[in-house]
Amino acid sequence: MAILMNIRFAKIENELDDKNLAKFLEGIKKYSLRGKRPMRKGFMNPQKMKEGILFRFYKDVKNTAKILDNTNTEMTEEGYLCGEFKIIFVFKEGYMAYQRPTKGKSSSIEIFYLLKKIWSNYVDKKELKIKRIDEFPYKSLKNFYKEAKEISFLKLIDIGKTKPNPHWPEAWMKEVVENLGKDVDTLGLSTGKKKKGDKRNLKRPKMIKEGLIPISKPIQIKGKLQDNEFFSIDINGSLRSSMPEKDENAKINKFIRVCKKVVEGFFESNEG
Repeated sequence: MAILMNIRFAKIENELDDKNLAKFLEGIKKYSLRGKRPMRKGFMNPQKMKEGILFRFYKDVKNTAKILDNTNTEMTEEGYLCGEFKIIFVFKEGYMAYQRPTKGKSSSIEIFYLLKKIWSNYVDKKELKIKRIDEFPYKSLKNFYKEAKEISFLKLIDIGKTKPNPHWPEAWMKEVVENLGKDVDTLGLSTGKKKKGDKRNLKRPKMIKEGLIPISKPIQIKGKLQDNEFFSIDINGSLRSSMPEKDENAKINKFIRVCKKVVEGFFESNEG
């Protein structure tokens, strides 16, 4: 079984060397779950990992449900959800990936506020500068195209107008793509609804893989990763990916792995 997880990213401008990262982790440990039900919130299960620090945010969320009484009169019963653990990972490189809340308002703002408070109390008096990322580099999307097992939907702009990294397409493909770009602003490609056994895959055509992708800009991709699970990435800073539902270790490992593909795109873009 798998669950679909919505993931967003943020950039931390402050220096995150080993010393500051260790202090940050200790501060997060001290800001554990606080308050009384139904107002509890806080960070849980913080731990140091090879790529950075992992922790979870929990918040009680108000929930209402309509029920019928013994006379079939509709009543509104108010209750409180147990809440969910929202995974957060701070990469040593200064990027943070966090599971987007499905319940409650402005939970990401609360997370940022608490992290700023922890930073000023335990790491540095200077304010933690953290900003949500609303646009991925095109290189991040190209990373997903390259490493995916299957691509079912692909949307591109600037057809034939992008300098490739590292190789140009073959001359005949380059000419075809550039000519296409003279009349086409946005190009959407789809395998359509596939039936069982249908092997259509937008990674297979050479014209897409070696012609369009290198000298165009992908802005939306949907497909399956190597584990055959669904993913969707959009240039507007949104990543969705299927995650294991019950195996917590497998979920964490995959969360870090798919988010790392996005983070690597920022550095590869800066390199050219």
